[in-house]
Amino acid sequence: DLLKLRLLVLADDAHLEHLRRAIGERWQEEMRLAAAVDAGVDLLVIDSAWMKARWPQARLAIASAAQNGVPVVSLDAFYEALFGKISPHAAADPDWALEHVLPRVNGRYFAVRRAVEAAASALGLLALAPVLAAAAAAVALIDRMPPIYGQPRVGRMGKVFTLWKLRTMPPGADAAQAFAPGAARPTRLGAFLRRFRLDEFPQLWNVLRGDMSLVGPRPEWVKEVAVIEKAVPNYHLRHLVPPGITGWAQVYYRATQGLEGSLEKHHYDLYYLKRFSPALDLAILLKTLKRVLVSDARVQSVRVPFPAERRPLTEMDMSAIVGRS
Repeated sequence: DLLKLRLLVLADDAHLEHLRRAIGERWQEEMRLAAAVDAGVDLLVIDSAWMKARWPQARLAIASAAQNGVPVVSLDAFYEALFGKISPHAAADPDWALEHVLPRVNGRYFAVRRAVEAAASALGLLALAPVLAAAAAAVALIDRMPPIYGQPRVGRMGKVFTLWKLRTMPPGADAAQAFAPGAARPTRLGAFLRRFRLDEFPQLWNVLRGDMSLVGPRPEWVKEVAVIEKAVPNYHLRHLVPPGITGWAQVYYRATQGLEGSLEKHHYDLYYLKRFSPALDLAILLKTLKRVLVSDARVQSVRVPFPAERRPLTEMDMSAIVGRS
């Protein structure tokens, strides 16, 4: 819907070109841009760095927008509404975390959700017991490996726990260092189990124990966390909420084993940290059912529209401005 609007974007040429390219690669569409604020403009988008450097011009544009009834939003807010993730420079900014994440994570929401998820995971384990038994028997008979596999993952508040899965890789596959090239590939049966996420079913036991939730940032391997925390500012924020079997990044981004992909998924996880709610959790669960049917290879990788060194402008609620839920 945002791409149908006629926009005036006030930003440096480099930022505008990156945004054009990212939109074109993802949707094969061009932004409808205007040269000045007039009655035909639907939205004025302003980059914070551009505004600070050219305040007299920005002031005139904002005044003209107010006179013509044109909503004004930051480029960061436009980016978030368009791509469904937090911009890289906001992800690296401590002020952003203080404003959007830290005040929310100590509420009662996760305590209430925990009771619902404990009951749901118990029922799920009972209902899926025949499927789990059949899959485990197939792994033991076809791949001739122990069917259940545990790996240390980092959970809420940095607590390490054992995540349980059906085995899809040869024994010893995790002996290599994190993000090491030439990692072992899944077995033929393991590829099938991964394709339809059947290997994730044992994690309902983790949910029942309280190690995980149904929805949240995906818990990462301890070896990978040690690497990512050195490269990604504010990566520790994801540990303020319970990790999940599925999450916002899992339904909107492809599966990846590289460091670059992990950095990109972090921006989606921060979007969840900012906006988690019962409605969003339900939407993620429903989207997960659809995502299971889509191959990871068909999910696009979207370029970052602007560099990470920019400073943020307070973001506005785009859904209220354009009338979307």
